[in-house]
Amino acid sequence: HEEGMSAYWLRHQGSASARLGRFVPSFSYLGENRNENMPDTLRSGFKFDEWTGSLRLEGSAFRAEWRESFRDDRRFLEGELRRFSAARTDRISMELGNSGEFSSSVMFMHRFRDYTDPSLEDGKTNLADLKIRFAPWKRSVNGYVNYRFSSTQISEMVRDTIEVGNGLGNYRFEEALGEFIPDPDGDVLLRTIQTGRFVPVNDLSFGGELRWDGSRIWKGDKGLDGILSGMRTRSLIRIERRDRERRFGRVNEAAFNPDWGNDSTVVMATRTIHQDVEYSRPASRLSMRFRFQREDAENYQISREGQVRHRTQMQIRMKVNPTDRIGILVEIQSRNESKIYTSNLTDKDIRSSSWTLDASFRPRQPVELALKTRIRAAVDESPTPASEAFALFFIPRFSYAIRNRGIFRAELEFGSVRAEPGGRTLPYEMLSGDQPGTTLRWSFLLTYRLSGHVQATAAYRGKREPWRDRLFQAGQVEVRAFF
Repeated sequence: HEEGMSAYWLRHQGSASARLGRFVPSFSYLGENRNENMPDTLRSGFKFDEWTGSLRLEGSAFRAEWRESFRDDRRFLEGELRRFSAARTDRISMELGNSGEFSSSVMFMHRFRDYTDPSLEDGKTNLADLKIRFAPWKRSVNGYVNYRFSSTQISEMVRDTIEVGNGLGNYRFEEALGEFIPDPDGDVLLRTIQTGRFVPVNDLSFGGELRWDGSRIWKGDKGLDGILSGMRTRSLIRIERRDRERRFGRVNEAAFNPDWGNDSTVVMATRTIHQDVEYSRPASRLSMRFRFQREDAENYQISREGQVRHRTQMQIRMKVNPTDRIGILVEIQSRNESKIYTSNLTDKDIRSSSWTLDASFRPRQPVELALKTRIRAAVDESPTPASEAFALFFIPRFSYAIRNRGIFRAELEFGSVRAEPGGRTLPYEMLSGDQPGTTLRWSFLLTYRLSGHVQATAAYRGKREPWRDRLFQAGQVEVRAFF
């Protein structure tokens, strides 16, 4: 406390409830009063009072609740405590199912906030939330569905770049493409910042997942039972949409049946479909997985930028361990990706395939010798003539585990890229940033525990890539103490 200065901050709350059979009525109050009176300044602070009443119905497998609250906000304006806003919130929720096989809940909420100042726009918020979970048939099937709809506000974004020096950024500017592309050793930090201009939107999200595990039903080790007991599947769908459209039905219709690139009210939308089919047995030396992914998206939240993207990917992965010392991993992947921009960036229509073989050998338990071979081919149909590229890379690696102390790893990556027509820079999406010519990368990493609470890490890496004028090298030494 100083002379001429006075302040106080009061918080008060209370509640009461009763049980009348299956009904539970309740009432609560929450209030806060803050007052600051500084020398040579006007009084500042705020005061609010909030009253809430609710009625809950409870049953063995059913529960419902109605809740209504009123809030009165006051603030010091020109040295006087004046009404700032009044808000009313209505909320209804229900829960059904209380067993391990099924449960669900639904909630609706509406809130209206009336501002005294006519220059401020009154706020209206609506929220709907639906959740369903199920796990029948000895939990061999496990899934959930979640739907959420709300009205909110989001800020427009602008892209900002900061030049930080070579090796310190996460992007670099590729002049031939006229765009920033990802680079873990780039010279630019790319970020997005809010403009402060908020746009009211309706926000919808929907997600569902379904898992199936054959081992919960089939227990056999041979024949068809043995195959089915090793099968697992995972199906996933996610839909998100932020739309300036105010009509509830229209937003839902557009979210589940979008017209990509042709809707003038959408701010951001995504739809993701994911499907896995796996086979593996605890005692088997073979495991397989098939994966399908589909993602469609459009985004106009960044000022003066817009993008519509479609991507489809299929992958087959097989892992074999012929002996305890030998491991083989095979991956075959196909990918189609298209990007359409509303800015001056170049559209892309890329089809690519990759084949990867990773073989490892352990002559002794702490030592691993491995070689990865990766072949990739890609075509970009956007330019005329189309860009075609082929890449072949070899990645040998060595690791040695220091007993109870740490690990040492060394890796070398070398390969080449051929492209037609020559002299053209390839989009990042074709070969993950690799460009025509010869590429050489290497890295060394040592992690060592000096004591029970101190760990040291030393790392060194270098690379010679076609787009770099000179050899790039980076090193790092770090010591951490844990208390």
